[in-house]
Amino acid sequence: MIYKALLLSLLCLLPCPSAENAPQGFWPAGRYDGDRIVVYFQAVKFGNNFPASEPELAPPVASAFFSPMVLTTKDIQRFHPHFAVGDQYDLLLGNNDSVTVTLTQLVYTPGDEGVGNFSYIGALAKVNQENGLLFQGDYYAITKHRDPGSVARLLRTPVQLEIQNRIAAKLKLRLSAVTVLQVQSFTLADGSQRYYARAESAPEKAIAAWLSPAPSLHVLAFQDQTSNYGFNSETPELLNVIDLGRGRTGIIVSTTGEDSSGLFLLEYRDGPFQAMRELFSISAAE
Repeated sequence: MIYKALLLSLLCLLPCPSAENAPQGFWPAGRYDGDRIVVYFQAVKFGNNFPASEPELAPPVASAFFSPMVLTTKDIQRFHPHFAVGDQYDLLLGNNDSVTVTLTQLVYTPGDEGVGNFSYIGALAKVNQENGLLFQGDYYAITKHRDPGSVARLLRTPVQLEIQNRIAAKLKLRLSAVTVLQVQSFTLADGSQRYYARAESAPEKAIAAWLSPAPSLHVLAFQDQTSNYGFNSETPELLNVIDLGRGRTGIIVSTTGEDSSGLFLLEYRDGPFQAMRELFSISAAE
């Protein structure tokens, strides 16, 4: 048992970090069988409360991962795991090759005991590509899958005119008319879409709004006017959208006040930008 804990600790680059503190979100993984891999994401202590007896699975091809056992969702919840069945990860095979895998079964290997060892929780995962492990070795690294189609980003393509008209109609609830409209579209780290719209009804009268298209187009929050210096400065300007990793989305926003200006890097959440977590800002005021 001590030998087992030592090997797994070495795989986790001593000392074995928790899932949240794993270096840059990378974990070791091993071949389980022809098209599956096994990965342990987190070192834990079950103490005197080990999971109810679950069947031991066949040992993996990669022997350093020992024989995993089935772990239920209920038993894993106390450790607040960042992973779940159905999550996708990139399996780094070496030689700059990778395949995508999907977590299919929660597992653990028992190890914590009186001398201070750890148990480990993780999952079995199936390779999405057919024959993805053919002619490959048995040990790899795994990291959270980043689908280029769903990474947080500011979309540069124009928003469809029909959607712009629907957004303008919603902004008219706060403005008597919409004479100038700018709509930007962006995606969050989870792949969902958002709109940021700025509108002016007359000189020195403007408003902005954050919107979601699902389940139907609706306003998440209105953003009040910050200055009277013309359309480009009257409401906060969305400059960029950044993927912060770990499912987080960052936005870069600039504001112009009556006698101030600011540039803000914020962690996006639905609502006005003042309610978002500020990561860094640069500002000046007279």
